Amino acid sequence: MFLVWVGVGLLCYWVYYKYFICEKVKLYYDSNNSDIEYLVKHTYNLRSEFCPTPYLTNEHLQTIFNVAFRPDINWFSYDSEDFTFSCGGRIILDWVHDNRPIEEQHKENEITDESPIMIVFAGVCGGSKEIEIKHFVSNAVRDACMRAVVVNYRGAQTGLNTPIFGLTTEDMGIVLRHIKSKYPKSKAMIGCGFSLGSNIMTKYLGEVGSDTPIDFAIAVSNPFELGRSSERLRTEFINNLIYDKVFTKKRKELILAHEHLYENTPVKIDQVKRVSSTMEFDDAVSKVLLGGDSLSGFYQQCSCSDDVAHVKVPILFLSSLDDPISCKGVIPYSNFAKNSNTILATTKRGGHVAWLDGMAPYKALPSWMERTCVQFAKACVALKEKKGQ
Repeated sequence: MFLVWVGVGLLCYWVYYKYFICEKVKLYYDSNNSDIEYLVKHTYNLRSEFCPTPYLTNEHLQTIFNVAFRPDINWFSYDSEDFTFSCGGRIILDWVHDNRPIEEQHKENEITDESPIMIVFAGVCGGSKEIEIKHFVSNAVRDACMRAVVVNYRGAQTGLNTPIFGLTTEDMGIVLRHIKSKYPKSKAMIGCGFSLGSNIMTKYLGEVGSDTPIDFAIAVSNPFELGRSSERLRTEFINNLIYDKVFTKKRKELILAHEHLYENTPVKIDQVKRVSSTMEFDDAVSKVLLGGDSLSGFYQQCSCSDDVAHVKVPILFLSSLDDPISCKGVIPYSNFAKNSNTILATTKRGGHVAWLDGMAPYKALPSWMERTCVQFAKACVALKEKKGQ
């Protein structure tokens, strides 16, 4: 009798899962734009369902499992390139290097000077060593035959040489031009930003318009309005308990490890030592270094919501409506409607930079998000070749 009730329970859950958890992706785009229509048509996941892992349907389970329990990727390593800006600031560009034996590397997947390039910008505390980034670039190389590079922020993978940390839109333009000059024969350059990285990338693209080496872009879990995201981190219990503490701790440690750089700046180290939230850190450090009469003004000038309307390259935005960090209430639908170069794809579930599906996300298998981004990237390259550019 017990087994019968277990079977009934599993059947009921399967019905609930199939009809109430799995869902079609909701798309917002201009079908009159033939290039965008082509990209949507050839990114198959956008026209199907997203079915999260049955035991990871909660946004926090998705988000935490993605960074804490997915396996490492060991078939590639990074060739690190030290890049120095004219101001003296340093970053590391980590280029993916395939370590598999030659016999396991298919000839058609060979990376050449003409291979398309996937340029990855991580989140606020991320970089090339983060597990979600390693999974993403491994799929870009293995499944899309792309050259992949992770742009680490100032202070990530290397110490600070100047007070400025992170990555500015000006930095982004300089780095992208460097990458283009390094591989001028590349078929296409595709930028992919995650979380804060997608916000900075979108802002950069909105500011420069068509004057960019990037041919296509992907923005995953974009926060759009940094003030709202920071407020949500501070006020919602689990967000404050986990994510806000992690973000604040990592950035605070970075500043305190380089106290000497801030001796002649308005940043007060004693105040930095007392900060306990993202908002307090941004008020004490980010706003002071990057400008802004108030914290709200600083957040507004650094947010990309208004820039969405001015992006001139085809760009895909992936947003989960249950994202615990990037609030669904700030998605700028009106700005998307103004720009025929954009594709907005939303799902009810998926967490933050996660979208885990299948029964075994603990294996080295690509997530729904990773497959979707790779499909879109391959469609972008095909579109450019089709147009003979």
